[in-house]
Amino acid sequence: MMVYAAAVEQLDLVQGREKRYRFNVLVKTKQPKFVQYRMYKDDKDRRKLYQIVEEMYKAMEAGAFYPRYSTHYPGCAWKDECREWSNNLCR
Repeated sequence: MMVYAAAVEQLDLVQGREKRYRFNVLVKTKQPKFVQYRMYKDDKDRRKLYQIVEEMYKAMEAGAFYPRYSTHYPGCAWKDECREWSNNLCR
């Protein structure tokens, strides 16, 4: 959500209007209901996001990545590497 919020601000998509962010969640219980979770972030949070993205980019440029094998990403270019890494765990 923080990435989305930063993009909205950087692109000025709300054109000066107040920016409010929230998750609208459908809680699937016996009695389903919608719940709203509001997000409040400030400049410190945004700076932290940019620092994390910068560090991740540096790691990727250096050839490092943390594999996460999942069947949810069948078209991923790193699929085979992640599967091999996952299969070699706890041997």
